[in-house]
Amino acid sequence: MTTATQVDEYQLETLLDALKMDALKNIRRNLNLKNMSSLRKKELVQALVEHIPASVPERTKMMDLQQYTSIVALMTKSGVMPLDQIALEDVFYLSSIGYIHPSKQDDQPIVVMPTQVMEQFFNLDPKDIMTVVNRNQKVSNILFGIVRYYGFADLEMVKKMVEAYLEEEVEAEWLNNYVSYLADYYGMFYTKDGYLIHQTIRELDSFKQVLNTKEDLKYYPLPAESMLNLNRYESFEKTAEIVEFSQFLQDTYSLEAAQANELIEQFLYKVQFGHGLQEVVKWFGEKVELQNEKDVNAIVEQIAKVVNHTRLWVLKGFTPLELAPQLEGSEKQGPVKNNKIPRNAPCACGSGKKYKRCCMK
Repeated sequence: MTTATQVDEYQLETLLDALKMDALKNIRRNLNLKNMSSLRKKELVQALVEHIPASVPERTKMMDLQQYTSIVALMTKSGVMPLDQIALEDVFYLSSIGYIHPSKQDDQPIVVMPTQVMEQFFNLDPKDIMTVVNRNQKVSNILFGIVRYYGFADLEMVKKMVEAYLEEEVEAEWLNNYVSYLADYYGMFYTKDGYLIHQTIRELDSFKQVLNTKEDLKYYPLPAESMLNLNRYESFEKTAEIVEFSQFLQDTYSLEAAQANELIEQFLYKVQFGHGLQEVVKWFGEKVELQNEKDVNAIVEQIAKVVNHTRLWVLKGFTPLELAPQLEGSEKQGPVKNNKIPRNAPCACGSGKKYKRCCMK
């Protein structure tokens, strides 16, 4: 990290020269620059001084509105911004290609955009760029929506869905490159064997096996408004039931809103991965104190309501309630009923005792 005191120190060569060789090599790799692996540090710095600004026009065409907004914010502040005013993913990615550099000013952490890079952004036509980044933002939201609601999808289906929501054709090569770009930028999904996959899914075969039993079930047709205006920072759709459950946890167990929401997010991922009601209640019993039968039944009721209104990956984006007539009797995928826990079942608090000899008392 450099210490910036004067505008002269925002020159690209100065900022690059302050980096270690490994960081310079990472920038070279991230910009896909070839035939430079044998260069010494001084030579590599000189090469990057040339190639980093030159990459701006094409790189900008891949940005979505959020990313470009961070660039504009830096430009309006003469290329210097407090670190806490820029999203961390923007810091990580933009610094990995040499567009910004972490630094310090008056002992405060800042990010600096080199003068040569900023000049390249100023040379772009704002109207043309806004057209591109607004379209990219729609594609970005659609891709995040696909992994949020479906967990994964083959890339052919992804292309069809993007085209349907955009109401225009999309080049397959561009879309594949854009998916890879977003995967590198945000790290919230990845591609493998022709699939777009949610970051939490490391083993796809079990999900594919479940979906193979539902070949006649079409994917839930999400409204365009839900996809195009998606908030990517919400891992799951914030239903009324989730809001109610969050408030329940805050009021009952004196949790902060952030703590309650974190618990709910973890629990919903468990549900997506096939954990049953008893497993989930046991897990909650390890996080909050379930003192008696009333506590257990209250949280079971809340869990049941949330799950029944959550779009599940194994149901191709449907909620259990929406498919209730088809799934009635299916232990893992049917609607979750908020029945009381059987007397002789293992207690959900995790004690190892039977329910009747533990929290039921």
